[in-house]
Order: sequence, then C-alpha cells, then structure tokens
Amino acid sequence: MNNQTETTKPKKANTGKIGFILTFAAPLSMVVPLIIIFLIPSPVALLLFIAPPVLFLLSVVYCTHGLFKKRSPKLATTGLIINALIIVILFLLLIGLTPPGTMPYPLNLYKFKRTCPKAAFWLDFNKEHIERIQSQYAFLILGSAGTIHFTSSPNAYTTQQVIQYAEANGWKYHISIPASKFQDFLNANEDDLSIEEFFFRYKITSIRPLTILMEPNDSVLIFETENYLGHPSLAVLSEKGDELRVYYNNQARPDPAEDFSLPQSFYEFNENNNEVDHED
Repeated sequence: MNNQTETTKPKKANTGKIGFILTFAAPLSMVVPLIIIFLIPSPVALLLFIAPPVLFLLSVVYCTHGLFKKRSPKLATTGLIINALIIVILFLLLIGLTPPGTMPYPLNLYKFKRTCPKAAFWLDFNKEHIERIQSQYAFLILGSAGTIHFTSSPNAYTTQQVIQYAEANGWKYHISIPASKFQDFLNANEDDLSIEEFFFRYKITSIRPLTILMEPNDSVLIFETENYLGHPSLAVLSEKGDELRVYYNNQARPDPAEDFSLPQSFYEFNENNNEVDHED
C-alpha cells in the first residue's frame, strides 16, 4: 500500500459572504455614536463615527472582490445594493438628525446649503467674518431652519446694507422693530395678545430648533422668504453694527397656504416712522 502525501491548497476566503456580513456591521456600529451625540452635542463626539465608515469601506471592498471573483456573488451583489441604500440613509442622517452646530467645517456649509437652499446666499455675505453656522431639518418633514452669525468691527453692518443684500437675493423686507419690543412680544401672555399677534408668534415659535439670540438694543428686521405658510425669517443687527444674526425659518405642515402678514401693532414699534415699508 503506497502512502501518498496529499497537498491541499489553502481555502480561499469567501469575500462575498464576509462583505455581506460587514454590510450589517457598519450601520449597527453607528447606534452607540448616535445615542452619545444626542446626549453630548459636541463636535468631539463625531470622532466616534470613525468605526462605521471603516467597516462600510471594508464591506464595499469585500463585496466587490467577491462579485468579480465569484465567491458568493449573490451575497456580494446584495451587500453592494444595501451599501448603496446606506449611503442614502447616511445622507438623511447628516442633514436631518445631527443637532445644530455639531457639524465641523466644511460639513456645516454643506448641511446649511442642503437644509436651507433659499438662504444659502448668506454664506457669501461677508463670509470671512462668519462666526457660526447652524441648520436643522425640523423632524425631517416639518421644514427647515438655519442661522448664520457674523461678527466684525463696529459699523461693519448697516440696516440698509442688510436689506439691499437680502432683497437682491429674493427676500422681501417688511419692517424693523427694537429687539426689546420683539422680546416682549415673544414673552407676552397669550391673553395679552390679539388674534393676529397670537398666530404670528405661533409661526415663529411653533417649531424652533434654533434659539433666537438678541440684546435689548438690537434691531430685528423681518423678511418674507416665500414660505407658503407665511412664516417670517429674521435678521438681528446689533446696536454697534458689529454683529449680524440671520435666522431662516421655512416651516412646513399639511396646512393650507397663507399670505404673509404682520400684526398691526408691529408698525407701532417701528423705530423710524419715515421708513418706507416694502409691503404692498
């Protein structure tokens, strides 16, 4: 009896199956980072998202290899399709679920452009002095909101300059009132508001993921930005003209469309009675 030593080739890795498994590992590894970033809304928390893209890349590489080398090609193809869907989901997460202010540069620019396209022109206004950019889809289906904060030297920004730039890009200016009066309006008891004041305040405060910051001596400029519900957007100009905060408000609900209108009492707040109103 002859003893023959059989040499066996090492078994090749089933890359298609490995890539398919990694397809599910990548999104599952995002659960903990998402929970943490909601509890601790800080750019530092974004470092926790290193693992998911690494697993995602490995999944694509293994699935592609398995497809071309015919190692579980069906699983490899399914994995690539799932990875394509993951890209779409990640895009929605980036735009809609990351808290305002957590995206580092330049992702914050990208998010603002996607979230607030009708306010993206403000990114080109004195862009070297942009202090902070925030944006948010309000629960994904209820519209969007965004703010850009500019800081510069005293008298860098004027009311007329802001109005001209906004109107040149499609916003319609209506009126300017003292911030102190606007704060009183926001903080007033419901019983002290007229019907039109009540509904106008509701348009500003009903869905507000971004806090409106202002000092009593600031000026609040109110703009119409073609929101079909008639919701206003604001520009808050500091007394010294060294700060400008633009608040874009584009709420959306399954309510009927409304014309833009301001409470009559707002005209009594107008600091300059000689100012020509742009409202028709």
